[in-house]
Amino acid sequence: MARCNNIIFFNSEKARKHLLEKGYVYTLRFPRRTGKGKAIKGNNSNREFLCFVYITFIKKIKDPKELEPYVNESGFNSVDEWVNEVKRFHGGFYARYLYKVKIIPPGRYYRGRRNKIQYVD
Repeated sequence: MARCNNIIFFNSEKARKHLLEKGYVYTLRFPRRTGKGKAIKGNNSNREFLCFVYITFIKKIKDPKELEPYVNESGFNSVDEWVNEVKRFHGGFYARYLYKVKIIPPGRYYRGRRNKIQYVD
């Protein structure tokens, strides 16, 4: 059983909506991460739990043109809109990592000893 250590914030309304409605979303993040996690809305001091997720690394993105095959599953209407949202949150578009974040269905997690989140496979 593994602990749920990854927290991934979804403060972009379009990406968050796609995740919650479709069950998955392609997203750009830095630094690199993979595995089970919690999708959160908010910041470190004011958090709202959304769901448990599984984060899969897809590839390193050096040029925004590489996002074209993934834009339809990102929640954005175009690569430009996606890149502008990244710039809005992070101040620029640097080399980023592309992930597929997928919701883990309810019942796959449970609270174990000392109230820690643990995964049942």
